[in-house]
Amino acid sequence: DADSLMEGSTIRAMIARMQSDPQLGLLQTLPKIIGARSFFGRALQFASWFHGPIFTRGLARMQGPTGPFWGHNAIIRVNAFAESCGLPELSGPPPLGGHILSHDYVEAALLARAGWKVEVDETLGGSFEEGPENVLSFARRERRWCQGNLQHARLIFAPGLAGWSRFVFLQNVTAYVVSLLWAAFLVTSAISTLYAPPPEYFPGPYQLFPVFPDTSTREITLLALGVLGLLVVPKMLILLHATLFGRARDFGHSLRMALSVLGEVILTTLLAPLMLLYHSRSVLQVLSGQDGGWPANQRNEGRLSLRDGWAAGNWIVLIGAVILAAVQWLAPDLTVWLLPVAVPMVFAPFLIAWSSRPSSQSFTVPEDANPLDIVAQYDSICDVWRLTWNDEHLMNNLTSTDLIHATA
Repeated sequence: DADSLMEGSTIRAMIARMQSDPQLGLLQTLPKIIGARSFFGRALQFASWFHGPIFTRGLARMQGPTGPFWGHNAIIRVNAFAESCGLPELSGPPPLGGHILSHDYVEAALLARAGWKVEVDETLGGSFEEGPENVLSFARRERRWCQGNLQHARLIFAPGLAGWSRFVFLQNVTAYVVSLLWAAFLVTSAISTLYAPPPEYFPGPYQLFPVFPDTSTREITLLALGVLGLLVVPKMLILLHATLFGRARDFGHSLRMALSVLGEVILTTLLAPLMLLYHSRSVLQVLSGQDGGWPANQRNEGRLSLRDGWAAGNWIVLIGAVILAAVQWLAPDLTVWLLPVAVPMVFAPFLIAWSSRPSSQSFTVPEDANPLDIVAQYDSICDVWRLTWNDEHLMNNLTSTDLIHATA
């Protein structure tokens, strides 16, 4: 991709892997985010460096030779790809029909169906990309991914696919549909309290001891602990692993690393209700036939103002305010339980603007202490090209050979 970089040594290692294994059709690396400047961007960058390798290692073990393709920073056996990966055009109009947008996952599944191995290797370093710098850029990317992933619902039962490929397609769909399910769960939980019968402590005549209502406290507690475990415990285990095996020095030191993990957890928790609504809106738009296409990334977006945040999030504020008012009026006992969801919605413009502010000291990653040579080379080449394109005299007089020598 245009925002991707790979070191030459990594490319040589990938070529060697392909040569040593004739059945390897595709080898995917783990791109780490570089160049993040905002608080939001650096949180994503930290997650890609700190959590990413561990999660990807587990993914590689689970998927085996039926691994992923993320569309970039990978090496492909050309003849295998040409023979196996002819993409169908889905029947019907977009957004659920037409050309397949999230084609990379489909191509990985087609390679595996043809008997080729598709692997991901997190140990291959020297693979980098840029990431979104603010919530709005992130949400726009999620919108196009949502449309592409929902198309995968039509491919789950395609003939000949490996079982894991079908599971990945299902997972890609549920990654976005689950937001609607979460919203429905919250709404039905609140509404159910309105129809709950009042407690009757002495239902029988001449009853000596009261019968207390079933509060389902145990089930609710187990559900809350289960959700907390899925979201937080893996990150805490990665933090423990990093502390025990010396990764802390790559992320500042033990305290800074722990604070970065805590900050990333808090930020994702605050933004989760916003992403719930952005994802839900995206799913509803796709299901209602609104084609979002595949717009290009805008990686040079700067800091967002509070006005920008309000323009993009005023509808989220309205939903959050309605939730708080309705629950306080109809079921006030539930208000405190819905605050973690409703309050971030009410403060959505502030969160969107605040998280986009420049922040060079937060979420330390190894790149901060040891700048990457490939990034310096890339920046140098880009500087030369910018000067060249901005100088009309040079453009009129330099040949393409001169430009190649200038960037060497």
